Amino acid sequence: MSLREKYGVDKFCSWTIFSRSEKGKVSIEHILPQTPSKMYWKDQFRMYNDEEIKVLSCALGNPLPLYQSINSALQNDGFEEKKLTKKNGRRGYEDGSHSENEVAKLQDWTSEEIYERSGKLLDFMQERWGFTLSDEQKESLIHLPFVNDGREIPDEITEEDMIEDDPEDQTPWDIRHERQKKFWTGFVKYAAEKGHSTDIAKQNPYGRAYYDVHIGADDYQLFFAIPYGKMIRIGIYTYNLDAFGRLQSKKAVLEEKFGDKLIWDSSRDSATHKSIRYNKDADVFGADDKDAL
Repeated sequence: MSLREKYGVDKFCSWTIFSRSEKGKVSIEHILPQTPSKMYWKDQFRMYNDEEIKVLSCALGNPLPLYQSINSALQNDGFEEKKLTKKNGRRGYEDGSHSENEVAKLQDWTSEEIYERSGKLLDFMQERWGFTLSDEQKESLIHLPFVNDGREIPDEITEEDMIEDDPEDQTPWDIRHERQKKFWTGFVKYAAEKGHSTDIAKQNPYGRAYYDVHIGADDYQLFFAIPYGKMIRIGIYTYNLDAFGRLQSKKAVLEEKFGDKLIWDSSRDSATHKSIRYNKDADVFGADDKDAL
């Protein structure tokens, strides 16, 4: 209602839309999805780990009210796709509520936008209900201390780096994600049993195709993945040329210790985001967890 008055647009707006029939009611959309599997989101938030992305997706500035049917249609779409109305009639943010219109004016959806919108909503609450928050209380409620910590931003993620669900898999996404979460739950337990409770097993399992582990300094990141549920992929990302060079100089030793040939990144020489990986075919969801591991 405040936005309607601010912009002078007379669109219908009432709290009753939150209590209509199930088909027509308003729900809460997470702009940054809770399970961000699309290329746009993985690249845009590539500097954050799983726990931080979970916090960002549930931060005050990320949710957006819109009709349940639209929420179901948008799901994990990139920000540009969510903003624009499609030719098939699916409505985007640009044709939605005043809150959606305001978000649709932005070029991209970033952690900084989530932080800023969280602050604006807290400012609105103070004005609307007549209370005052100290700067410390406001920062505590925004709850995103890592957004402005000055960390280095890795190179953009390429299509080759992407690990998505099989587009031909007709299994409902919630069942597919539940299977993935079950696998990673078993993986975490297995890693802990092998003495890695303080490093590999320290991340929480989620319903997604990958599991990342940030180790030591910012130079390295371990990754594990189950692309399409038909392959096991393991590897290491490096975030500077010196780190990659040190590993590459030990290529023969590392491959001998590993017991097989590894795939060494062949991207442009200037790239600071490089990877070393290993793939193995596996029926991830058709086998016992330990068989797959």
